[in-house]
Amino acid sequence: MSIVSRITSDRDVKELLQPGTADSMTSTSRRTRLAQSVMAFRISSSLQTTLDINQIIILFGQHILSSIHQIGVRYTNSELGLDVNIGATDSEHEFCHQLVVSNVTLGMLRIFRAAPFSRAESIFLEYALCGLLFPLRNALLYQQALNLARKDPLTGLNNRACLDDNLRREIELARRRDDPLSLLVIDIDFFKRINDMYGHSAGDFVIKSVAGCIHDCLRSSDMLYRWGGEEFVVVLSSTEINGALYVAERIRAGIAQSTFKNGQNILSATVSIGVTPLTPDDNEISLFKRADAALLHAKSEGRNQVQQAGANEAAAA
Repeated sequence: MSIVSRITSDRDVKELLQPGTADSMTSTSRRTRLAQSVMAFRISSSLQTTLDINQIIILFGQHILSSIHQIGVRYTNSELGLDVNIGATDSEHEFCHQLVVSNVTLGMLRIFRAAPFSRAESIFLEYALCGLLFPLRNALLYQQALNLARKDPLTGLNNRACLDDNLRREIELARRRDDPLSLLVIDIDFFKRINDMYGHSAGDFVIKSVAGCIHDCLRSSDMLYRWGGEEFVVVLSSTEINGALYVAERIRAGIAQSTFKNGQNILSATVSIGVTPLTPDDNEISLFKRADAALLHAKSEGRNQVQQAGANEAAAA
């Protein structure tokens, strides 16, 4: 049996962690370094089978479990809002490591257990982390690309593609919980006039300002999307029609009473809003179609107002 196959067995990895191993590393340093390098490669190869960050952390924990006997792993990345907890993460002892590749911080990894970590175990974990870094970096880059594809670059809001993915899920969730759900479709009135009079940069400024006004009128559980152009969509979870009409009127009045200073220009805007609740026969298409019809009715009635979808719109959807 070759030396490589011998040192990649679980038994040989465990031997590196036995008491006294760290003290005798000078005489066996070449064998130890080779074992650690092969172990890191083995971990990396396994983790590269997925781009799911949760799954990567789970697989990493499984790889080190037999040697370290940890009872919990926690990975955090504040920039992306990630907090992955596997097992019990409230133990007395922990191994904590800041993950960095090419001066780019990937987050923090903590490994928990009841007993202290030996020096040999700490060295083992340092090498094991080498197998985690690049698969984790690739998964984070993939997640960032997905996030960018679902974000509107002007406002930072979720975009139409994100709404298309999320609305069906929200409808299914509302039905499972037997909760109400309502939808608002919002359009900035006479937006073309703003572009024509002040230029497209001023128009972009108004869009961002209106998005901020809408956001300030919502709960943290409500979801705001830029549908496209000067149009926005709000998904109001656990909200019946009366509550949705209240929120819509609050948005309309708040924007109508606001002014937006853009350089030397003081700009203002109004919005028209269509509102509809989820009905038993709705899917994501019919729900949006009915709210959009209510928006068209608000615009045809003079704009700067809220209209609820009526019986005719419900029947048409």
